Amino acid sequence: MNTSLQRQLTITLSSVIILLLILIGLPIIVISVQIQQRESSREQQQIAYQIAHTLSNIIQHIQTKSTDIQYPDSTNPSTKFITTQIINMVNLTVSRVSSHIQQTDPDMLSLVSILELDSSIQGLHYITLDETYQKQIWRSSDFSLDTNNLSQTESFQLAKQGFSVQASFFIADHNRLIMIIHTPIFAERQVIGIVTAWVDMTDIWHYLTDLQVAETGYFYIVDHQGHAVALPEQFSDKPIPFNRTSGIYRGLNGRYVVGQIAAIEKSPWLVVIEIPFVEAYTNLFILLITLLAILMFGAGLAILMARLISQRLLQPIFILQKSAKRISEGDLSHRIDLKRDDELGFLAQAFNQMVATLEQNINQLRTISQNMLSTQEMERKQIARQIHDELGQTLTMLKLNLGLAIRSYPDDKLLLSAHELTDSAHETARTLSHELRPAMLDDLGLLPTLEWYIDRLEQRANLAISMTGTISENKFSSEIKTALYRIIVEALTNITKHAKAEVITIKLHETIDQLTITIHDDGQGFDTAILNETQSLGVAGMRERVNLLHGDFLIQSEEEHGTNVQITVPIN
Repeated sequence: MNTSLQRQLTITLSSVIILLLILIGLPIIVISVQIQQRESSREQQQIAYQIAHTLSNIIQHIQTKSTDIQYPDSTNPSTKFITTQIINMVNLTVSRVSSHIQQTDPDMLSLVSILELDSSIQGLHYITLDETYQKQIWRSSDFSLDTNNLSQTESFQLAKQGFSVQASFFIADHNRLIMIIHTPIFAERQVIGIVTAWVDMTDIWHYLTDLQVAETGYFYIVDHQGHAVALPEQFSDKPIPFNRTSGIYRGLNGRYVVGQIAAIEKSPWLVVIEIPFVEAYTNLFILLITLLAILMFGAGLAILMARLISQRLLQPIFILQKSAKRISEGDLSHRIDLKRDDELGFLAQAFNQMVATLEQNINQLRTISQNMLSTQEMERKQIARQIHDELGQTLTMLKLNLGLAIRSYPDDKLLLSAHELTDSAHETARTLSHELRPAMLDDLGLLPTLEWYIDRLEQRANLAISMTGTISENKFSSEIKTALYRIIVEALTNITKHAKAEVITIKLHETIDQLTITIHDDGQGFDTAILNETQSLGVAGMRERVNLLHGDFLIQSEEEHGTNVQITVPIN
């Protein structure tokens, strides 16, 4: 039973529990979010560090000719694979450029032809072994380097011994990565000169920028001024939204990203990784959703617990309420089964005592009422017998004597008038005797008596009355049949006086354990609420007689729709 009191108590308890959950859960959520956010930032910094470290290792490998690159333990295998590709490309470039130079006829050495043959070569310098002759050529006037101390380098000395040597990397103008290659020129298996080539190797970084970061992230390389060194191919024409601090901003893809910056050791470059905001904080969002789901589950559980607690707390009140309702419906034998050692238990005991006293008083009143009705019926019977036996016989003798007198004096108007009055008085006495207590009720039974009364009422009140159904009269005592007769007669009397009806139907329906009598009229009807305001003596008498029979009495009526009276009494 979901009562207003239970709803209020449930809402109150739920609010308190949910408030406690919020007070406890919010700090946990905030702390968890901060931890997860720091963890996400740490992971992104780790990715940036790995890429920067890898690039630094590549540069170190090329500069030192190391055969082994040291990777962080957590380096992505695809990063290692692409790094190997880049190193292989560097080695292939050295072999390619050296091959182009060495395939040229020493006697017809043309730096211009070599420059045109390989577009990655930005400049060439030729010097004889005895350093008596040298010449140089540059692809553009913007790219021109000092070659005075070139022959003093260790790599140049190695080239004199007949080795093709990749000397070093350096950063030229416009952030181009330039590799120096010394290639010996042979004539009759003797080194006669050295060709030095400056090769643009910036494109090798594009292999690495194609590496995917996380699921949909990417990275690019810039210098400290924010100029692009290497961009992913899909963003080659995009302006760089570079800032010197890591954080959330609009990235190359035009959406909000989480960016991290890491410096590449032994170079003037920076690695910038950008991961879409949603992806970068996926774990954070999952954590938030999980925590909110737990909080909502806790709130739902709190409401359920509050409902169960309120139901348990209010259960004794519900028992009292149901018991009070049963007692208000007339079941005075009902007792509250509530054994508690608290105020509600004491209330239930007091309530039971009150009901017991009330039942006792009502039973006494019913006994008195039943005795009064029995006495009334006895008096009615006695008066009816006296009217029938004494007054009826007296009027009958008077009527006979007046008839004899009229025979002697047929023209005497006083005698004729007295005879008529005597006849009328005799009929009135006979009717009064039957109404007080029909003798046929004891002699013939309930149904014949009702039929007799209905015939007389139809004639007197000009009504159409029908009665259907039968009863087993041997199942009912004389007192019950008398009570039923009085109830039906009272109902018909009320209809005659107030209903303005034309048709009345009476239905008798008997089952194994009860008898139901339904009386319906097509009269003007009335609002049954007035019965609570002004108690009709006729209706009160009918209800009292039904109560004495331990039955149910019901009146249903609606204005302009007639009235329906239903009486149900047990058969025992």
